[in-house]
Amino acid sequence: MVGAYCYAELGCMISKSGADYAYIMETFGPFMAFIRLWIECMIVRPCSQAIVALTFSVYVLKPFFPECQPPDESVRLLAVCCIISRLMAAIVNLTDASASSGFTDDTHSRAKSGPVKD
Repeated sequence: MVGAYCYAELGCMISKSGADYAYIMETFGPFMAFIRLWIECMIVRPCSQAIVALTFSVYVLKPFFPECQPPDESVRLLAVCCIISRLMAAIVNLTDASASSGFTDDTHSRAKSGPVKD
């Protein structure tokens, strides 16, 4: 809760866009802001994506192995498939934003309206 309050205060005091980058740039200068951004892009986000994919894989495979832990190879393979599918979605979004927005708009509208009745 205190962290959210601090970010709200920073957002009110520093009205630049860029969140962490803008706050660090204003406080410590461009070099530290660049280092923070580089660490975020090269270390923090890929690690967090790997953790989410591995956790998802364990939860998906657990019903198939009720008496024991799922095999590590299966968990890793499913995690790799999750990461590759996210990468493919990002590539589609980069190459043709209208195609990806059509997909997400269609999915979002179906989620709001309920199941499709034919």
